[in-house]
Amino acid sequence: MTDDAGWPILPADVALVSLDVFDTLLFRKLEDPVQLFDIVAARSIAAGVMDASLAGMAFRRLRQAAEQEARAAQQERTGSREVTLAQIYACLEAALPDPAAVARIELAVEAETSLSNPVLRDWLHHLHRRGLPVVLLSDMYHSTPTIAALLTAAGIGPDLYRRLYVSADHGCSKRDGGLFARLLADWPEISPRRIAHIGDDPMADVGAARKAGLTALLYQPSFRYAAARERERRLMPGGAYDPTRRLAALPAVTDDLAFWRDYGALILGPAVAGYCRWVVEDCRRRGIDTILCFWREGAVFAPLMRDYANRRGWPLQVESLAISRQALAPLALERLDRARAQALLHSRPHLPWNHLLAEAMGSDPASLDLGDLADLAGLTLDGLLSVPDGALDRVLACFDTPAVQVRAKETAASLRQRLVRYVAPMLEDRHVALVDLGARGTTAAALVAALAAAGRPVDGLRAYLCYVVSDIARHQLQGLAVSVYAGDSAMGAALGTMLYRSPQMHERVLTGLEGTTLGYRTGTDGLVQPVYDSATATGEEVRAIAAARQGIARYWQLGLDMPPPMADDALLPLYAAITLPTPEEAQHLGQLRYDQNDGSGDERMICDERALDTVRPLLERQAQPLLPLALGLRPALVGWPQGAMTILDPRALSRHHDAVAVDAGHGAICRAFVESLRASGLAEVILLAVGGEGGMGPAFIQAAAQQGLAVAGYVDLMPELVAGRYFHDVPMLDLADLPGSGCLHVALATLGYRDQALTRIAEVFQDSGLQPVCLPLPG
Repeated sequence: MTDDAGWPILPADVALVSLDVFDTLLFRKLEDPVQLFDIVAARSIAAGVMDASLAGMAFRRLRQAAEQEARAAQQERTGSREVTLAQIYACLEAALPDPAAVARIELAVEAETSLSNPVLRDWLHHLHRRGLPVVLLSDMYHSTPTIAALLTAAGIGPDLYRRLYVSADHGCSKRDGGLFARLLADWPEISPRRIAHIGDDPMADVGAARKAGLTALLYQPSFRYAAARERERRLMPGGAYDPTRRLAALPAVTDDLAFWRDYGALILGPAVAGYCRWVVEDCRRRGIDTILCFWREGAVFAPLMRDYANRRGWPLQVESLAISRQALAPLALERLDRARAQALLHSRPHLPWNHLLAEAMGSDPASLDLGDLADLAGLTLDGLLSVPDGALDRVLACFDTPAVQVRAKETAASLRQRLVRYVAPMLEDRHVALVDLGARGTTAAALVAALAAAGRPVDGLRAYLCYVVSDIARHQLQGLAVSVYAGDSAMGAALGTMLYRSPQMHERVLTGLEGTTLGYRTGTDGLVQPVYDSATATGEEVRAIAAARQGIARYWQLGLDMPPPMADDALLPLYAAITLPTPEEAQHLGQLRYDQNDGSGDERMICDERALDTVRPLLERQAQPLLPLALGLRPALVGWPQGAMTILDPRALSRHHDAVAVDAGHGAICRAFVESLRASGLAEVILLAVGGEGGMGPAFIQAAAQQGLAVAGYVDLMPELVAGRYFHDVPMLDLADLPGSGCLHVALATLGYRDQALTRIAEVFQDSGLQPVCLPLPG
């Protein structure tokens, strides 16, 4: 368990702290450590010490095979599998002209791609001030001086720990218990129970540590992180790894708001932080001196942008600007007639026609005298179309009357005058960024047009949007200067379209604790002041949104010292959550409410009964292609069809994507299998597969390592195909050893041999008095 700062919570009587190094105290800027070998290959080929035929995956396979060979040879000689980097490269002498040169390149790449865990780095300083001794343990082929240098370069100097134990130098590991024995021998005055070991490997850092008598704490990202990364790999194979997300997922606080903090940190955090940093940097590059964030989003954006500008020492003024689509709506009514009214009622499907009339008249809807149209009050365009006897024509005719059109012009002119008086002082002699969320730029365009109509200069104004749809071009053709965070790639366009189609979840988190701007009034002092509505979120929703914002803040703080992901990569987690929500996301996010911010006053739950009823026929008919058909449904009826379908059938969209998956083979199957095991709460399994290297075993072990599932042992129904005591660094077990292994959960990574495996397992457990839990691969 960790506290709110992400620091491990230690037992009160701990006298010594032992920390794992890699993936705990040191992270790589690579999701999978073997990606380092691809960089080594490229560097080595460029340096002329490796043949070009070994580019990328070819050298990765060769380097992995050399390590396995070195470990097998060491085991034959000494009984230990712990090797040095030099021993590994000695196995490459026949394949490389200069193995020592490539080894030096690997060390350089290791240093470049390593970074400290800033949370634990700060914690080490805290422990140092407390005087609590710390030692470090690492199962690694690098030497002690090499790892010490990596730590120092990452800001973890030798003053922060007493000793560093490395398996390559000691000939034993945490996994086999040898390093823990060395540690206990060096600190005989401390009871093993009072030594707390912390690391990310459930077997080496927890199982082996506890077997040695130590107190062990597992330090891993939440299962939601693993599920999110698996989903993103399915949607975009090779999607960029963001180490800040992994850090943000580490505090394992499991209260009733844990989902919301994780959603803020893992899903919204990259998008919000990336956008805010990009806006500030782009404004600095363009010579913009003032950033004005539109009101409700500005509550989240403005503090982050101000913080970033201050940290960089840039004299940028960052403020929130009370502007909203609803407040500016009367400006669009200046040239009102029946055609314009019908178009507006179509684009604002929740708005009753008499509310539109009230906007044009500058009145409260309840105060209007509708005469013989009173019986139609409260109807939207859809409602009018369903009423016989020309109801729609009767209503639209009133918008053609001179009285309404004159009043509409007067209302728009009055609003424009107050708006300009409110905004103008913030624009004097400045180059200004107008920051909105997305996606059409209508609000920024309306503000700039109002200023231009009042004779105010607008050359220094530039609109900033996170994402866009094609409608933005209309405003650009009319002279609006626009910068778009995710707008210069085909992927960015796809992201924008999906976010625009289902924006309610992220908009509610970013805006739900603030009331929208309703308009403007002139105070007794003659100054124009905004008029705000009350905040939309109430009750438990307030706590949920506040927790999600805490998650965003956590991602922000952890990521400030790291390079931000590219725009498409930063938005990918949000795109993936909207497109393929987990059942947990669908349930939690679907219960959020959202308002239209269009003057209608309409507010509804995202996945309410109307939404569920709308998507249910698609599921019942098993309509294909499911997702495109769902996205074609009217947003007025179902704002987030993916969430609604997932609530009704948790596998509906997963089956759809499985059917078109391009990631074929064992990798995709095993990643999904491991994801389901982790989601069920498992931390450790025995793996049973068939066929050694030709079976699913290697893919399962790799997926388990990526997603934080410990594989305590490997059993093969064809053991003659596997040589040695270890299979991909997992201990080999005979089938008969299962009852005494200490782990009763057996994952069966096989389809064709499933029944045979179940029968064999039942036989070996028959007289043991134990009941195994067999976990077959779905299918």
